[in-house]
Amino acid sequence: TETREVDAVALHEDGSVAALGSCKWTLEPMGLAEENLLARLEPFVKPGAGGSPPAHYFFSRSGFDEGLRSLAATQPERYVLVGLDELYRD
Repeated sequence: TETREVDAVALHEDGSVAALGSCKWTLEPMGLAEENLLARLEPFVKPGAGGSPPAHYFFSRSGFDEGLRSLAATQPERYVLVGLDELYRD
């Protein structure tokens, strides 16, 4: 068996998954491995209206590597990066 873990889930009113999230409190920037994990978990969740895939949120203490930043830049509504500045904004 494979262990599957997701750190955050947001649901639509109908119970379908709006977003999946991964949180890391490490000294290393978060990388594409976290996106690969969320992508592998998608088949196990109920898709949103019209079969739209859930957004992927990444929360990181130490920022994000170039690969993940580049991916988020291509589809900012689908891949959302949240660093300490956003978490602790006044």
